[in-house]
Amino acid sequence: MDRRTFFLTAAALCAPGAARGLGAAAVQPARRRTPAPHRVVLDMGGIEHDRVMALCEQALTAEPITITASRSERSAGGPHDFFSEGDYWWPDPQNPDGPYIQKDGMSNPDNFVAHRQALMRLS
Repeated sequence: MDRRTFFLTAAALCAPGAARGLGAAAVQPARRRTPAPHRVVLDMGGIEHDRVMALCEQALTAEPITITASRSERSAGGPHDFFSEGDYWWPDPQNPDGPYIQKDGMSNPDNFVAHRQALMRLS
């Protein structure tokens, strides 16, 4: 079931009084293309406005965290170089000081991800 079908089904199942908690602006009658009794469109902007605005205020006052704030011991580069390790690469138990080996589908929780997270926060 796709997202559109899910929301249309959920809205159709809501009794007229069930949407009271969403506020008056949250539920509007849909423009009809085909006959559909009980079809309702949810105004997600009206529903999510306060939560999104609070997150925006928080983001505007947050200090930026750059890649220079953290460094991996395994990085051969300097403090201004982005460093990332592949998700499925692990130290070789037979040769701990050698190159990493790949274990398909098994994410290494000890991999360095701080620079990746900084890049995602920036976007």
